[in-house]
Amino acid sequence: MLSSQSVPHGGAKVPSPSASAHAPDCAGQTQRKLFTVPRTAPLSRSYSVQELSGANVVPIGGLSRSVIGLPEDGFREYSQLFAYLSRSFEGAIDGAEGSLRVWVPNRPVADGNPSGDDLAKGQTMRGRFERVPHAEDLLPLQLEKLVQSMGAFDFNRIEDMIDDPNDPGTAYFAETGRANQEITHGRIYQLEVDPSNPREATLSVVLDAAAGDDIFNPDNLGISDTALVIQEDRNWKMSGFNRVLVYDLASDTLTPVARTDPDQAIVDDRGPGAWESSGVVDVSDAFGPGWWLLNVQAHYTKMRVPNQSLEPDSAKGEGGQLELVFIPGT
Repeated sequence: MLSSQSVPHGGAKVPSPSASAHAPDCAGQTQRKLFTVPRTAPLSRSYSVQELSGANVVPIGGLSRSVIGLPEDGFREYSQLFAYLSRSFEGAIDGAEGSLRVWVPNRPVADGNPSGDDLAKGQTMRGRFERVPHAEDLLPLQLEKLVQSMGAFDFNRIEDMIDDPNDPGTAYFAETGRANQEITHGRIYQLEVDPSNPREATLSVVLDAAAGDDIFNPDNLGISDTALVIQEDRNWKMSGFNRVLVYDLASDTLTPVARTDPDQAIVDDRGPGAWESSGVVDVSDAFGPGWWLLNVQAHYTKMRVPNQSLEPDSAKGEGGQLELVFIPGT
């Protein structure tokens, strides 16, 4: 379901489906259980917003206060970069302290509406996380109206966000983009949060399709000590295959290493971008340097899958794979 690209790094090595559930031969071990999904698990309720189209929840490490990044993937409205700030991570999780905040530039922009056309690749923009008053009482359109009045920076569909384990306060996130907006084919941003005063944060553009960088609707992200791995999810399925790309954090180079490999009938009917890969995770601690886990979502296919009870082959749904992938140099 995933195919290597012919690139200088040699592309990604994808084990066969029968081997993808096994680790490489590390310290004499050839099999390893990756995870267990319990049938039931206790849930606790903490701070909530009536509706926030969150892409993911990202604790940003190395700061004097707890900062949990909450990038918003807005379909009908613009997206904003939210965060939950509190004195401690535990206090944020149990809802005992802290507040929802949104990133706002420090200085007004020329057109009065801070957004992608006010920040070009190579530029930086200083800003701060402003508290959103009474956020827990707001409905989606009320929240959107309020943060617009606060001067929040508008994005076109923020997707994944991930913090840099080797650079305290630094995180990266993907703006997928959408048709007929300032950002169409996507960007990758870097957010640098001030470790001593986490309310302050600087935004910059690392990669920009409109500036000539070879990305197309970036979606999910993974990070290691040396590389940022980027997965595409093309809004225009006829535009090409969805790829896995590697951005070298030291050299600032971008290299495609793999792509999805949908059946030809699906390519003919839906386009080469019909399948996507997502959920990339660095698993070098378990399998050694250069190893990653990711999935392939085989849209427009049907096969036997578990139902809500997790009983095997009890329902029909889309196909897919969980892949263990080796990417040299990462």
